[in-house]
Order: sequence, then C-alpha cells, then structure tokens
Amino acid sequence: MPTTRAMEAQFQTLLEKLSEMNANMGEMKSELTTNITEVNTKLTNVNEQISANMDELNNKTDREQGRVEKK
Repeated sequence: MPTTRAMEAQFQTLLEKLSEMNANMGEMKSELTTNITEVNTKLTNVNEQISANMDELNNKTDREQGRVEKK
C-alpha cells in the first residue's frame, strides 16, 4: 500500500493533469465556436447566392415563357 505522501503526490499529479486537460478543452471549445460561426456565415452566403440564382433563373424562365405564349 502506498504511503500517504505518495498518494498525495499522485493526487497532485492527477489534479495538475486534469487542470491542463480542462484548459485544453476550453481552448478547443473556443476554436470550435469560432469555426462553427465561420461555417454558419459561409452557409448563409451560399444560401443567399442560391436564392439569387434561383430568382434570376425564375425571371429568365418567366421571360422565355412569355415569349413563347405571345407567339
């Protein structure tokens, strides 16, 4: 059985490792939040571009159908 001092030293080592892991997880969370925000911004831009392209295509189709109907 380890001595009390040895157990205290082990506990201190584990506590330091856990503290380091917690700090690393905090950094990772921050980076992940930043990346998610960037992805959301890019998706919003893509959605806006798709909507604009669809509007343009619909307008073009409407104009072309108008020409066909007039004939």
